Amino acid sequence: MADYILAGIQSVHTKVIIDFNNQLPLSWVASVLAAGEISPNQLAYPFSANADQFSMRFNNEITLTHDESGWRIPPYDNKEYRVCIGLGMGLEEIDWGCSVTVAPNSSVLLEASAYEVFRLDMAMPIGSPVTPTPPNAWQIPLGSKALLSFSASGIGTLTFGTGNQAQQANPEHDQHAAKS
Repeated sequence: MADYILAGIQSVHTKVIIDFNNQLPLSWVASVLAAGEISPNQLAYPFSANADQFSMRFNNEITLTHDESGWRIPPYDNKEYRVCIGLGMGLEEIDWGCSVTVAPNSSVLLEASAYEVFRLDMAMPIGSPVTPTPPNAWQIPLGSKALLSFSASGIGTLTFGTGNQAQQANPEHDQHAAKS
């Protein structure tokens, strides 16, 4: 089961152009936490498609690979290590958007679908779990560009630059966040 995590915040006062490919690109992310250590080793690989092929070598025991079949997790001692895979967003610093703890010697198919933009109550910092999907949320397909705008009465409208249909909601606040 995946944990969806708040990966980015954008203040919206009247309008904002949302182009995740340039502002918060998607990456494959994996981490390995050794028992007794306070911080995991983490690696990322730029996302281009669900069938991306790459490998991530963490140490002599753990090298994770990914291809069109998904992630392949090698055998490892799960009392000595905690291994997580998922998706993250960001340019210089990549924040987790979706995280899955994986078992030794397993295969996991994890596919990116759409970015989700939703109203934020300002009580959730980056890294907070996001469950379930909040009300007043918009789905932005991978590779698309969108304009989020608000009328004087606070009604939000998301319009896609590719000619997709606009969606409306009635957000109570002007803060929005994203998860992958």
